[in-house]
Amino acid sequence: MTEIDNRLESIPRQRWQDTCERFLHRHRGWLVSISETSARDTDTEALGQPQRSTSEPQPRELVSDVALHNLVFAEPDGAPELTLVVGDSGGSETSLSVQPQAIMLERQDHADAGIRFAQRDGNQVRVLFRVPAVPEALDGLTDHEL
Repeated sequence: MTEIDNRLESIPRQRWQDTCERFLHRHRGWLVSISETSARDTDTEALGQPQRSTSEPQPRELVSDVALHNLVFAEPDGAPELTLVVGDSGGSETSLSVQPQAIMLERQDHADAGIRFAQRDGNQVRVLFRVPAVPEALDGLTDHEL
């Protein structure tokens, strides 16, 4: 899957909470990989440092092939905040806090491929499914749905 194959759908701010709830409802238990692209990788010249290159910044993989357990949206003090919770089959969980400035759904061939968060600090967090699919086309239940 290449970046060109994916289409981004920008979500209006007033629909962030509903979108996160629906996304979790449809995809809880799905295997995901989470990566982060640093704002420093995208614009080092602005910090007075020579620019690394004109090519696309390389994302840093945070976790790979873990199940999506939870996606919680909150607005403490009016500032939106998301908590992503993922885990492996051994019961180990990892949480990641995101302060979104923009939320985008990634689609491939009319199926959800993941979700992307542009953060207030300029970094981008990308949650990608191992296999993009329409939930209705899948057979079986995850352990969390039993």
